[in-house]
Amino acid sequence: MPSSSSKLSSRARSSSVSQPSTAKTTPESKGSSTKKRPRTGHEEPTAAAGTPVSPVSKQRPPPVTDDTHVDTDDENDFYQERPEYVEHTYSYIQDQLRELVGLQLPEDKVYTAEKPGLIRKFAEDHFDFKNLFSNDDEEILARLREMSVHSALLIGCVANGGPRSVKGWLEIFTEPFERQALVSGIIGKVLEEHVFASLCFGATPKQLEELHKEIDLKHRDYPHDGFTRAQLRYERIRKIIQKATNPTTNPFGLPPDFIATSKRLAWQLFTVLEPIYALKAGYSAAPTTSPTSPTSKSRRRQPSWSELRAGSSGDAQRDLVADLYTIVVRAGILSLHMRLDPTTVYFGVCAGKDEYWDEKAMRAYNYRYMIKTNPFTNMPESDGTDEIEAQRRKAQCQLALVRMALFPGWQAFKKGGWRSEDKEKGMRVCELGRQWVSLRWGRQRRWKSPEQKAKRLVELQKKKKGKGKGRAKAVDTSEEDEELGWEEWLTIWGEGKPGSKAALDKIKDWFSWNVPSEEFESEEEMSVDE
Repeated sequence: MPSSSSKLSSRARSSSVSQPSTAKTTPESKGSSTKKRPRTGHEEPTAAAGTPVSPVSKQRPPPVTDDTHVDTDDENDFYQERPEYVEHTYSYIQDQLRELVGLQLPEDKVYTAEKPGLIRKFAEDHFDFKNLFSNDDEEILARLREMSVHSALLIGCVANGGPRSVKGWLEIFTEPFERQALVSGIIGKVLEEHVFASLCFGATPKQLEELHKEIDLKHRDYPHDGFTRAQLRYERIRKIIQKATNPTTNPFGLPPDFIATSKRLAWQLFTVLEPIYALKAGYSAAPTTSPTSPTSKSRRRQPSWSELRAGSSGDAQRDLVADLYTIVVRAGILSLHMRLDPTTVYFGVCAGKDEYWDEKAMRAYNYRYMIKTNPFTNMPESDGTDEIEAQRRKAQCQLALVRMALFPGWQAFKKGGWRSEDKEKGMRVCELGRQWVSLRWGRQRRWKSPEQKAKRLVELQKKKKGKGKGRAKAVDTSEEDEELGWEEWLTIWGEGKPGSKAALDKIKDWFSWNVPSEEFESEEEMSVDE
């Protein structure tokens, strides 16, 4: 069953005035237009049996007290019983979400993980290595720059290096705990965009196109809404599954391309995560190439992760893909359950990087670490010196901020209220799970204009331009430097990389367009706009 907070959240939105559940309409009062008032604790006098009742003069109704509006855990607060779907459907959805991201319980004010979840367990099993292939920042950056632009963009969307520029990003890749959080965030973002955002995960491209055109585009305007589209989508998905079900080839009633889509997405996830896994020492037995000459003092070039793939052990690759496939399949089945609920709209709310920590809406991957490293509780005692006082002032300004957004929190929306006459009035919401994040201590960034960002990027490039082999080393910036988010990471990734400028320009085009393409506009709409 949903948690108590979910119940209270759902009830609080359903009705502002509580009604007794024992209030029933007698046969004599069925035709009466006067509605019963909520019971306020004052009993009205009744006539004795057999005694004629004299007409009662109209009196002002008793004032509505604060107790009338109080909603408690008592089921008698509503004259209608709670709908069954709250007890059954939501509990199943919550259980499946917890299977993916785990469950944490507040026991000793330090959230102890009762069940780590498939995503976190995968990150702990495969990305908890401490020994890297090299301890040199330049070589690590060179290895990371060999990832594709899509992998780099995905990492930039999930994580934030913080105010330390390149060193902050290197910390995410080299520290085991931060690396595990990054891997969890990459998987969570891919599942959010490619599984839960799919209209029918596992349907064929033609079926998805029909769902998009005939339901989402055709019924996107008033008087249709998300609940209308959910009902129509449910009917279409049922037909897709019924048509694809076969006792021999598809006995589980899945969409026709469910298995193939899950396998493809698992391999794509492996491709994204492999450059991070290639930082592990001993990932391959392939020897490093020798310098250009015996007397050369240049560094020995490490093989790229694409070169390592052929020489690496097949067991590690097989285990990675198998675990990723399990995660994708579980998420795909959960996505289908959400789409097959005709009266509910499920919505994922993802935390933004650098947002303030909100314990009611978020759960932290590194909660215990944040408590241990709290700068306010660990700040030095005052001794009157300027240095210590400056440290104390700086510690008091440190706040818990979101460094990585790992997985969205989920909400379930139902149309109308609990009562029969409120079925078409408003909507109610139930919180199914909190946003999953990784935190850091620091100050929230200040937003810049595009011109200021471009100027700061130029300054960052100038700092890195130097002579000799130390050109690509990490530059430690001051705490006053303002952060650039994913743009800064892509600049680091593209430094000295052939063709990186064209790739970065292409990414800018992705985020700069604001005109819908032809597939989103019909001929009638275009003629009206003209």
